Amino acid sequence: MEKKPLVTIVIANYNSENYINDTLNSLHLQTYDNIEIILVDDCSFDNSVNIINSWNSQKLNNLVFIRNKENLGGGVTKLIGLERARGEIVGFVDCDDYLHEHAVEKMVEAHMSFQTVGLVYSNAFQVDASGKIIGLLNKSKKLEVGQTILEEDCAFHFATWKRKYYELCADGFSSKFNIAYDLDLFYKLEEVSEVIYIDEPLYYYRIHGNNLSIGLNKLGSSISELLVAKFEAQSRRSQIDITKLGVLLQSTYDRVYKKGRNSVGIKQLIKDRIRKYL
Repeated sequence: MEKKPLVTIVIANYNSENYINDTLNSLHLQTYDNIEIILVDDCSFDNSVNIINSWNSQKLNNLVFIRNKENLGGGVTKLIGLERARGEIVGFVDCDDYLHEHAVEKMVEAHMSFQTVGLVYSNAFQVDASGKIIGLLNKSKKLEVGQTILEEDCAFHFATWKRKYYELCADGFSSKFNIAYDLDLFYKLEEVSEVIYIDEPLYYYRIHGNNLSIGLNKLGSSISELLVAKFEAQSRRSQIDITKLGVLLQSTYDRVYKKGRNSVGIKQLIKDRIRKYL
């Protein structure tokens, strides 16, 4: 490969002392070497900051470490990282997950082979708290002709995008979301560029206690953010379809009911949050 574009990996850290070492080690072991890491800590109070500092001083001279003065949430924290990014290609890695050693190299190959492609995403492994592979995550899939990420919600980890297309996106990265910021960004990127799927598991998505314990509050936020992101994307495309949004909402209620949760409470939470976002 003649040209080696700089790739920026943005990580938002919060109390990840049990996992952040794996995350940073996976970046240290990448077969592609022109990488910068922007790691923003959102006021962690565990040992993760000490672990990051040990990497910063000993092994990763390409690591930029920023600490928020107050807890700002995932969306704002990732935006702070994005604003410092210098790479031609940019992507997120969560602080409890990690990458396959060829992940960045595969992404760069795809981006450089197809200049009109703005977003590249892959499949992922699902691993347990200790890092043992459980199986394929299979949330991502290839888009067929006529399909969109907006319709299919098929883009997941690992995803990277070209800066030149990101700069064309309406409003860029929206920090008002704390959960649906990635899908909101993917919707925007497919509006200004082509999209490619790499059918390989390049990312290790960790399942552990914290991301399994979803209460009503977080569930209500997740649903409302997804609905708002979809509504705004439909608006930008002049394709508002209330029926499809209603189907999504109803299917969510059905899942909530089957799990024995209070669907009336969920409805009220969603209404409250949608008022906040729109």
